[in-house]
Amino acid sequence: VGLGAGLSPNYEGSDEYEAMPIGYFRYEGEHVIVQSSGPGVEVDLFKTRQFDFGPIVRYHGGRDDVDDAVVDRLDDVDSTVDGGLFIGSGIPLSALGMDTDTVMTGKVTYLHDLIDNGHGGFQIKGSLGSRVMLDEKTALMPSISTSYASEDYNDSMFSVSAAETARTGLATYNADSGFKDVGASVVGTHQFTNHWSGSVIMNYTRLINDAADSPIVDDRGSANQFFTGASINYSF
Repeated sequence: VGLGAGLSPNYEGSDEYEAMPIGYFRYEGEHVIVQSSGPGVEVDLFKTRQFDFGPIVRYHGGRDDVDDAVVDRLDDVDSTVDGGLFIGSGIPLSALGMDTDTVMTGKVTYLHDLIDNGHGGFQIKGSLGSRVMLDEKTALMPSISTSYASEDYNDSMFSVSAAETARTGLATYNADSGFKDVGASVVGTHQFTNHWSGSVIMNYTRLINDAADSPIVDDRGSANQFFTGASINYSF
C-alpha cells in the first residue's frame, strides 16, 4: 500500500493546478492480482508477467466548479465512473538473451462512461514502457503513451456550443473524435527496508488535434498537462 500527494490540472486542458491525495495498493491472490490504477481499480485475471488481462473501473472528474471564471460558465461535465478492459504484457529482455534485468511492458486500456451522465463517451489508451533496475534497491519505470477519444468524449470536454459562446465569449467549436494526446512519464521507486519504500512520479501529457485546438484549451488553458506526485509505501 502507498499514500502520498500530487499536483494535477484543475480539469483536462487547464493551466491551473490543484493538490490532491494519491494512494496505491496491490494485492496478489493465488490466481489474480488486484491493484489501483490511477483513481480506480483493475483486476488482472492472469497472474503471469507475460500476459495481463481483466476489468478496470476508474473515476473521471469531469469539469465542474473550476477555478477559471470563464470556463466555469460552460455547461458542467459531471463526474462519472468509467469502466472497461485492459490487456498487457511484460517481456524480460533476459528472455531474449540479453544480460539485463530490464523488463519491457505494453498495455492497451479501453474505458467507457458506465453511468452515462458524464462525458458519455470512451477512450482507448496505449502505452509502452520498461522497468530498469538501477541497483538492488532502486527501480526506474519510464513509459510513453497515446490516447484516442470518441466524439461524445471530445464533444463533452472540448466543444463550445452557441449558447456557451453567448455566456463566455469563447468561439463556438465542435470537437470530433480522434487521437487526443501523447505523453511520457517516469516512476522512480527506492526500497528503504524490506517493508518500506518511496516513489516519485512525473507525467507530461500533450493534448493534440481537436482537443488542443479547442478554445477551452487554446484560449483559456494549456495543451501542456503535467502531473507530479510522491508517496511512501509499505509492503506486508
